[in-house]
Amino acid sequence: MQEDDGKGTIYPEILYDRLIHRLKFEKKNYRNLLSSNQNILNNYFLAFSRLTDSYMNGGNTDKALLVMDYFRKTFPSNDVKYNYYIYPFISNYFKAGKNDEAIKMLKTCINCCKSELESLINVKNKVSNDEKLTLEVFSLRELQNISSIYIPNHALINEINELVKKYDANQTD
Repeated sequence: MQEDDGKGTIYPEILYDRLIHRLKFEKKNYRNLLSSNQNILNNYFLAFSRLTDSYMNGGNTDKALLVMDYFRKTFPSNDVKYNYYIYPFISNYFKAGKNDEAIKMLKTCINCCKSELESLINVKNKVSNDEKLTLEVFSLRELQNISSIYIPNHALINEINELVKKYDANQTD
């Protein structure tokens, strides 16, 4: 069955077969990709996210969880930088009632943003980093939105709010 989520048509079962069964991801391969071309990894991240959304929207939570767990095993956060493309996983873990997994992934994504922002702030050539800085602050805001929907009273919201204030201020300096 095909599915169009407004971002283009996907065929969940075909995509599932290709991502889970046919493609072989090896650490040595994507470590090289990470250092040379983040865009290729982002395409994989997006494919996994869209597949997960498709299953969640179709009521197939078990299959969505299977895909997300496979993704996290295949692309562990200590080997690749999690970014905006996998943020739907956080929402989907919350929707599936896996709050601990969602919060763990949320914390990882916050730390990735914070680390990236710190490195961008410390680079001397501010002009070339403005766009990247803006994107990372936008990413923090997206994490802020997800958090306010699913865990409105959690301490992580305060942490994200402080980071947004801090780095928004750095952008205007």
